[in-house]
Amino acid sequence: MYLFCGQLHYSQLFSGAFAGLLVCVPFCLYLAALREQAE
Repeated sequence: MYLFCGQLHYSQLFSGAFAGLLVCVPFCLYLAALREQAE
């Protein structure tokens, strides 16, 4: 049971990190584009 909970936790952590990357990457690109326009 403990092992299962550990795997569940890691899968949640992985999906959370993946979702974070999915949001962060376009946002960072957007900020970079805005910075280039401002100059």
